[in-house]
Amino acid sequence: MLDFHLPGQNGLEILRALRKQEKTKLIPIVILSDLQSEKDVKECLSGGANSCVQKASDPAVYADNIGLIVRYWLTVHRTPDSPVAAQP
Repeated sequence: MLDFHLPGQNGLEILRALRKQEKTKLIPIVILSDLQSEKDVKECLSGGANSCVQKASDPAVYADNIGLIVRYWLTVHRTPDSPVAAQP
């Protein structure tokens, strides 16, 4: 997860740098921020973000959203290298 608004270097610059590196170019990156414009969202997605998520102002909702994001990327998202999930 990467915040769009960071002190010094913004998240988009970090995203682009990560996508240029062989070791990090394929890791899932979710932009978690208070992006207000469609332009910012499009820029993040075209810059290589896998997803953009609106940051919730309510702490409980924020925590729930983080949990959903983590569970998705760790248990639902598949890559060619993902192990096949065990059938119940």
